[in-house]
Amino acid sequence: MGLAYDQPTGPATGPATSPPSGPPAGRTATLVLTGELDLMAVPALSGQLTSVLRTHPGQLVLDLAGVTFIDCAVARLIAQAGQCLAAAGQGSGRTGGKPVLTGCAPAVCRLFDLTGLAGYVDLRTERAGRC
Repeated sequence: MGLAYDQPTGPATGPATSPPSGPPAGRTATLVLTGELDLMAVPALSGQLTSVLRTHPGQLVLDLAGVTFIDCAVARLIAQAGQCLAAAGQGSGRTGGKPVLTGCAPAVCRLFDLTGLAGYVDLRTERAGRC
């Protein structure tokens, strides 16, 4: 997993345990996820998402182009992060909103649809396209 702020995403350089200093409030935070995201990835991803959400980003983008597998536990964690992002934006003058998931494989879109979590995220097969 890698983390960037208002920058084009590239390949992850390895697991990161916390963001650098974080973006100024209201900026876009981009988290690049790679590999298999299953129950074993939840603790590390949860820590990453918590660190990112503490910086009060205006938008959260998760680049999933390098993800080869995702399970329900990770999908639920991502949806919960979206709920936290939306709640943090209420009354603060920030837009909050749903996390944007880019580079989604059809299987990722299907998992979010089947679990009923698609309404909590903005699924995109590419940066400009939607599932």
